[in-house]
Parts: sequence; C-alpha cells; structure tokens
Amino acid sequence: MITLSGNFQVVPKQRARMGRNGFYTPSRTVECEQSIQRVIMSANIEKIAKPLAITVDVTFFIKKKHPRKVPSVRPDLDNLVKTILDASNKLVWDDDSQIVKISAMKTYADFWGWEMTVTSF
Repeated sequence: MITLSGNFQVVPKQRARMGRNGFYTPSRTVECEQSIQRVIMSANIEKIAKPLAITVDVTFFIKKKHPRKVPSVRPDLDNLVKTILDASNKLVWDDDSQIVKISAMKTYADFWGWEMTVTSF
C-alpha cells in the first residue's frame, strides 16, 4: 500500500483547448499535475505492476463552519480525481487500465489538500 498526499488545492481536469498551433492543456491543469508529480517523485516509490484499488480524498478549505458536512458543489469530484490519476500515470503505475476500483470523496476542512492511497488488488 502506498499513500501520497499534498497540502495544496487540486484543480479539476480541464478539457484540451484549441489554439493557433493545435490543441493544448490549460496551464492551471498542467501546473497542478506537475505539483502532484513532484510529490510522487519525492516519495521515491517503485511502479506497481498489479491491478490496483485507488482511494482519493480531496479537501476544500473553508474558513468557518459550513452547514454541509460534505461539499456537494462544483468542482465535480470526477474531474478532481482525473487530475490526480493523470498526474500519477507512468509514475505510480504503468497504465490506467491497471485500476480496477476507485473510491473518492471531497470534504471541508481548514486547509487545502489531497490524499491518494494505492493498494494492490
């Protein structure tokens, strides 16, 4: 089992855009993926070659107590998870097809952050 985490805001994966020179990924997405990749590389882990179960928790900063216990607002959870998984591809596992189970949740706290747990299935 591998657990990776970062104390920064995860941005949702944005669609590729059309520019003058073809398609490109928006800079906010690229910067977030690079931050996640730095966390992964600093953990100095070996790639896993087995089927995987992934658990992702994304934490949203909020100053005061919020009436909702979990944020059911934008950004969409699937796009947040996609950013983390795309950044992890080729660093934690060889191919996305190895992922056979995903569990994800977004929560409120007094900090920004994310945590991903990878378990061999």
